[in-house]
Amino acid sequence: MSELVQGALALVVIGLLVIALVAPAAPLRALRAASRLAGVAAVGALAAISVAPADSFTRTSLLLLVLAATLACAVLAFSVRHMRGDRHLDAYARGVVLLAAATLLGAGTDDMVVFAAAWLAASRIVVELIAQTAAPEQATRAAASARGSFRLGDAALVITVLLAALACADSGFAALANADAAAAPFLQAAAAALLVAIVVRSAALPAQRWLLASTAAPTPVCALLHAGFVNAGGIAALKFAPLLTAAPLALFALLAGGIAAILGGTAIGLVRADVKGRLAGSTVAQMGYMLVQCGLGAFAHALFHILAHGVFKAHAFLRANGEIGVAGNAASTPARGTEWLMLLPSLLFFAAWGLTDLALADLVLLSFAATLGIEALSLAWRRGCLPQGVLRALAVTIPALLAAVVVHHLLPTVVAAPLPIAPSAHLLGAMLGVLSILAYLRAARVALPDALHAALLRLANAHPPQRARLAPLPLATLRAARRSS
Repeated sequence: MSELVQGALALVVIGLLVIALVAPAAPLRALRAASRLAGVAAVGALAAISVAPADSFTRTSLLLLVLAATLACAVLAFSVRHMRGDRHLDAYARGVVLLAAATLLGAGTDDMVVFAAAWLAASRIVVELIAQTAAPEQATRAAASARGSFRLGDAALVITVLLAALACADSGFAALANADAAAAPFLQAAAAALLVAIVVRSAALPAQRWLLASTAAPTPVCALLHAGFVNAGGIAALKFAPLLTAAPLALFALLAGGIAAILGGTAIGLVRADVKGRLAGSTVAQMGYMLVQCGLGAFAHALFHILAHGVFKAHAFLRANGEIGVAGNAASTPARGTEWLMLLPSLLFFAAWGLTDLALADLVLLSFAATLGIEALSLAWRRGCLPQGVLRALAVTIPALLAAVVVHHLLPTVVAAPLPIAPSAHLLGAMLGVLSILAYLRAARVALPDALHAALLRLANAHPPQRARLAPLPLATLRAARRSS
């Protein structure tokens, strides 16, 4: 990245640090100032894309910087109204501004050591934010869950950076593409450590509990965690892409881990009755899709998914409070006949695989879009607002298609994963088949067997050891709460 862009990024980060220092004295004023500064950074990064060098790494960093700055601007502006009068406002303002600074630094840097420093700082800030701002009865547990998970992920990333820097004799990400063949053993070990860091930060199974526990934090904190902080795993995969592509086993592990996260996150949404809990399960599944794209070597697809997920999840969390008590939230009519449509995405996947020349990454993206579209239109039909649902679907789909075209134009190279195509397709097809069945069960409101329901509740529980001592609610009560919500 050019020195001018790096210098501008450094000034923005320094400005946020200065604002964080005065935040406890004037928290609302600090939030407004930080929001404006993040907005300026987003506009500047967007303008720099048109004049940046043609290499894909620079454009990737700038696109990630646009996303991080835009989310910070929106969440900080939302916080001014949402957190006004909160007794934790001073601690929240300081922590959230520091988190924005660490996120911008990690997204825009081209140095592995600086990236690791931003990663470690963000981990510490998030733990403190959860501990200081979450509900008192849940803050200790949520912070302890996050702290324990982050220690493992942070240690893995530090090992990755040390091994990669030693192997390349350079701390720049660009050096990974030109590593000497003699350094292959170090790079393989670095790729294995990187997998652990990505899985933990992305909240993929079995490291999903810290994200589920974080829903005890205020809504703006959840928006930053689910829309920005959790994306750090995907950002690490994009920045360390040459390291991953040189390790076929690492790519396959990402693919398998992504499939497990998709199915696990979707299953969590079947049993969680609270809005934030279902959104957390959705985040786990979305990060799974990102890992699948990285496992296929389609890093441009993964970047698009990170951008789209960040905007969508921030919007979903910032409007989560408005979903409570809104007329029409409960389905007004049963989904008669429409539940079978949920099986179409898996059929579409295999039909397109056999009849077209589309890459597996494109097929996964199309199947995912088809699943979302069918679910949204089915829900709109049950609520009696199908025309409005169609218009809303088009309003989301058309900009998403245009954004996908722009991302692919800016990043035309898609690294082909050194994995056999047919086994990968069969594995993805099986995953989509199970996913379609889960969507069918949700649409048809099929009651799960007690043993399966209890197992999914344990999966969706943020603190199973502590809660295991408490008397569990009857499954019938939990099912009724899930249906009513």
